[in-house]
This record gives sequence, structure tokens and C-alpha cells, in this order.
Amino acid sequence: MNNIDFIENFLISRKDNHLIINKVSEEICIFYKYIIFELCEKKRINVLQSDGEELIETKDLFKEHELKLCVSSNTKTIEKVLSKKVKHILITDYRTYKKYSKKISAVNGYNYDKDIKHYIQNKLSINNLSLLEFCISAPELAFSEISKFLVNSNGYVRETKIKEKNNSILELRKELYNLKREGGDLKSLYKNLKNEAKYKKFNFLTF
Repeated sequence: MNNIDFIENFLISRKDNHLIINKVSEEICIFYKYIIFELCEKKRINVLQSDGEELIETKDLFKEHELKLCVSSNTKTIEKVLSKKVKHILITDYRTYKKYSKKISAVNGYNYDKDIKHYIQNKLSINNLSLLEFCISAPELAFSEISKFLVNSNGYVRETKIKEKNNSILELRKELYNLKREGGDLKSLYKNLKNEAKYKKFNFLTF
């Protein structure tokens, strides 16, 4: 099942209270937050944003159900959230995600490109390669770009700023994730981390 459908099923489930998402990067985190808000809006679910302690109220009296959205990598915060029988979605880093992903429902953000493709082509019924490529290259801008397309699909011209830097780093992180999952040797893991550090340093000097 695609992650988008998985999240949607979680939202309407009365048995499952906790879902954790590996955010991978801040850009991908923004994409999943938008997805959650979009799905909740359609299902008339009120979203309360939380850091595990204080809640940011976004109360809507016309919505019947409620979801708490927490973005945190703090173990104490995560444990506190999981101890409550309240519907929560947790967005966190890979280390925390790995710790809890086998205990509760989980969505791996490394599949964000497939999720973007599914959302655009299957949920919105849009078949535009230019739009799809841009959204995958800059997931944090996906919804603003989709909105622009929906306003004027015939005259749509995508933004020219494609984030190749972010894509390259994400590919390196995907490779690292696969190496860890498959029990890759330390030499390969070290090489991957070294390549990401070099790439970040190069882009810092050139951008």
C-alpha cells in the first residue's frame, strides 16, 4: 500500500492511535505535514500541532474528530506521546523512527518520491511530467507548485529552480539507509558519510 493511502487509512481507523514518519530532511518533513493537513481537511479532522508539551490550537468547531501532530526527536517526548490513548502522528529523525517503527504504524519518508507521484497522479488525477519532476526535486514547494498548476494548467510553466543539491544529498542518504538495512560493511558506510560531507562542503563554497 502506498504511504499516502496508509496515512489516510490511519486517520479513519478507530483501533490505531499512533503513526510515526521518518522525516529524512526538513524539506520532506514539510511535504508530509502538508499531506496530513490536506487529508485531515477533506475528512473534517481537526489538527492540533504539538511538540509533546504545549499544543498549538487550531480548533474548528465544525470538525468532528481530532488529530495531534508532533514533530520531535526527543525520546522522552515520544514516550509521553505513546503513553496516551489519543490519535497522534509523530514526525521524527531516522534514529528515533528505527527505534519505534516495529512497535507502531510507520511511514518511511525515503519513499517520498513515490508518495509525491501517487498523490499527484492518483489523488489529483494530474499527468504532467514537468510538475512531477519539480515536486520531487523540491518537496517543500510541492503544494504551492500544485496550486499554481491547478489555477492555470494550460499555461503552467514550472519554477526553474530545481534543487539538485538536495536531491544529491537525499540519494546519498537513501544509499546509507539501504546499507544499514542490509548490514553493509563499515567501509561502505564510512565512504557514504564521507561523500555526503564532501558534497555539503562543496555546495557551501559554491552557492
